Amino acid sequence: MNNRHRLKIGLLLIVAAFVSIPSAMAIQDPYPLYGFVVYENGTVVGAGANVTFTNTATGEVIYDLTSASGWYMDDAANFPSGYQDGQMITYSTVFGEYTNTTSHVIDVVGVSHMMNITLDTTLDTMLDSDADGVPDAWDTEPNTPIGYWTDSQGRGRMLGDMNGDGKLSSVDALMILQQAVR
Repeated sequence: MNNRHRLKIGLLLIVAAFVSIPSAMAIQDPYPLYGFVVYENGTVVGAGANVTFTNTATGEVIYDLTSASGWYMDDAANFPSGYQDGQMITYSTVFGEYTNTTSHVIDVVGVSHMMNITLDTTLDTMLDSDADGVPDAWDTEPNTPIGYWTDSQGRGRMLGDMNGDGKLSSVDALMILQQAVR
C-alpha cells in the first residue's frame, strides 16, 4: 500500500469519526424554566422553597430551590432524556405548609418559559388541628388543650397560670396581685 492510499484511508476515517460525533453527542438547545415564588400578596418567599419540575411524558424529574430573592431556575434540557416540543412540564412547589402545582407546555418557538408561582396563604385554607387560632405551620405547640390561651406561636398556657407550671395555685394569685400593684 502506497503513502497516497494510506492518506486517503486516514482522511476517510477522520471524516467518518467527525460525522458520527454529532449524532452521538447531540446537544439540545436550552429551554430555561424560571421565575419567582411569591405569596398571594406579592412578597417573595425567600430562600428554600422546593420547586420540582416533572416532564409528564417521560416521568423524569429535576429540582431547584429558591434563592433569597425567591428566584428559581432550571433548564428542560437537564431532563435525562431532554425535552420535546409540546411536552407538558408540571411545576410542584413546596414551602413549609404551602404548596402549588401548575404546568406549562413546552413551545420551542418561545425558547424559554417564565412562570411566577403564587402560594395561597389565606388562614382559612391553612390547617389548625388544635383550634387554638394559630395555623399548624406556625404552631410550636400543635396540641394546645382547650381552654388555654396561646401566644402568636401557639404555645399554650392555662388562663391564670402565671408561672407556666400547668396548675392554678396561690403562687399564681400572688404573681397577679404583684402585677396589679405596679
